[in-house]
Amino acid sequence: AWKRCLYTAGHESENWQLASAKEFQPAPRLCGCILAVYEDDLRNLIWAPPGGYHMNPDWVILHKDYKETHGQSTPYMIYLDHENAYMVLAIRGLCLGNQSDYVVCLITNWGKQHLMMGMCIMAY
Repeated sequence: AWKRCLYTAGHESENWQLASAKEFQPAPRLCGCILAVYEDDLRNLIWAPPGGYHMNPDWVILHKDYKETHGQSTPYMIYLDHENAYMVLAIRGLCLGNQSDYVVCLITNWGKQHLMMGMCIMAY
């Protein structure tokens, strides 16, 4: 799988059709979840854009900041969007903007971790 990521990069999508408005509809909601992970308190928003993050704070399952992770991981949030049937894991500060960032994750085996008697396979 990692070789496929390295060698195909963005080329596998060259022949894809344009997404419809319906297919693109989840993108703003998911972006809101990603931005919300930067908030300390989801009921008293400081950084929210106009209109907020379009999420229900009661549906946040877990929200950990730097203090709560004891420096062992970057802050993260798990959110269940019951209306749209999504589960979102938003990780703060995880910058995967360059192809080389994915390579670092793959060669350090970060993408395949033991997780409470199971395996967590990170898919990008």
